[in-house]
Amino acid sequence: MQAAFSDVLVVTGAVDLADELNKFDVKIIYNPDYGRGIASSITTAIKWARPRGFEALVFGLGDQPKIQPIAWKSIADARAPIAVASYDGKQRNPVRLSREVWPLLPTFGDEGARLLIRSRPELVEAVPCEGSPADIDTLEDLQRWN
Repeated sequence: MQAAFSDVLVVTGAVDLADELNKFDVKIIYNPDYGRGIASSITTAIKWARPRGFEALVFGLGDQPKIQPIAWKSIADARAPIAVASYDGKQRNPVRLSREVWPLLPTFGDEGARLLIRSRPELVEAVPCEGSPADIDTLEDLQRWN
């Protein structure tokens, strides 16, 4: 929210998060194909954004709490067709995907935009960001984070 986006979407699937998310100013979009992988969540967001005239979307994961608002803003402000946050030279989230690359994205699988980023480096701008892209996947990860 501190990055000042016009809209913040949360794409959900296997778990209903409405009760937890309703206290925030976010739009909750259900992905009925969540079992097809992260690419289907990207497709769900694009289907929401396309008729509303969005020129780009910035994607991130909900389990990366140490990504700073300035990283989100820096990615959003990039002008390359694909902008990827870079932490100490390693590309991670968030990622900005402009409308022109949406048709090039996979619609199923757990690669998201990675395959496109690897196969079309001329479209990609790595944006140096501060903070940590560490994610919380396990109880141990959560305990280390606290």
